[in-house]
Amino acid sequence: MKVSNFVIVVSLDGKHPIWYPDIWIWGDLNRYGIDGAASVIEARVREVGGQVKSDSITDYASRVSLDVSLADDCRRWKNSAKGVSDALAAVEALFELLKANADQASQSGIPRLGLGFRRRSNDFAEISGDGARFSVSWSRTYQSSLERSGLTIVLSEGGKLINNRWVVEPKQIERVEYGLDWDRSRRIGWREHSGKSFHTSLQLAEFWVRCLLDCLKDRALHSASSRYGLS
Repeated sequence: MKVSNFVIVVSLDGKHPIWYPDIWIWGDLNRYGIDGAASVIEARVREVGGQVKSDSITDYASRVSLDVSLADDCRRWKNSAKGVSDALAAVEALFELLKANADQASQSGIPRLGLGFRRRSNDFAEISGDGARFSVSWSRTYQSSLERSGLTIVLSEGGKLINNRWVVEPKQIERVEYGLDWDRSRRIGWREHSGKSFHTSLQLAEFWVRCLLDCLKDRALHSASSRYGLS
């Protein structure tokens, strides 16, 4: 009987284990989440000839029960002082990560891909490039609860700004609203109001900076095509 051994290291705090070789693959739970780690483990098991069984009804019922308990705990958390405190910390972390990502993108050396970060208040920030930008705004209705609170991100392009006032309104490309939530491992993150997509602050910052860079790339390519009569 052939026995195959393997190990998959998953970091819980986003830091590279100092004892683990740099050239080996390791998982970052903050970046990929518990579902991402599980899919990698499942694929590795299959590669070495292992079998992955489907859930039985008993297994499924147990998981449903855990999900219900998790939802109850999360609801209580959202209506507590701890939940509000965690939310403010998550917003602050998100803005710091957005600035860090904008700074990293600007290191490319290409002027039109350089991003500027501007924070107007504790609850609002904007990341902009050459003719495109996205804004991030946090709103909260109650002091002691996260009910009717949320994050709104708007990606737009064009427009004309004079003396900090829009004389030509920019074109809105996308608008997404998020609420603070837990995933199954009780990590705090942002869940889309219109779907089940869940992002940690790290994932959300990277996702939207990439979206802006893609928008800037499309604008640059379109401008080049128009200049040379290729459009």
